[in-house]
Amino acid sequence: MLESLSNNSKHIIASGDGSSYPTVAPPVTSCNHFHQGDVRFVNGAYEVWNGSGWQRIIGHCGTIGLTANADLAISWAIQKMQEEKELDALCKEFPALDKARRNFETVKHFVSLDQ
Repeated sequence: MLESLSNNSKHIIASGDGSSYPTVAPPVTSCNHFHQGDVRFVNGAYEVWNGSGWQRIIGHCGTIGLTANADLAISWAIQKMQEEKELDALCKEFPALDKARRNFETVKHFVSLDQ
């Protein structure tokens, strides 16, 4: 029976239908080919490798996911990638925009050197 999980990560959480919300450890220490925090689904139940054995996540409802900050950071990164892709396309279409972008990056570089 799984009673608690702990780790050093602030970005991965696991919870069941109980009153506590344990945290799943990142794969830092290993035992054989399993890593602490590995999760598997066996016979209709989730299990977590605790570093020495598989522990069943009890309860009829369990959740493993990201913290709100981690989810926000990933969403921001996806949005920034899309914006960069769109800006790249515009720079190909409009050479003046491409030149302005390169000038901005040059000035930004020199300003960062002064700080």
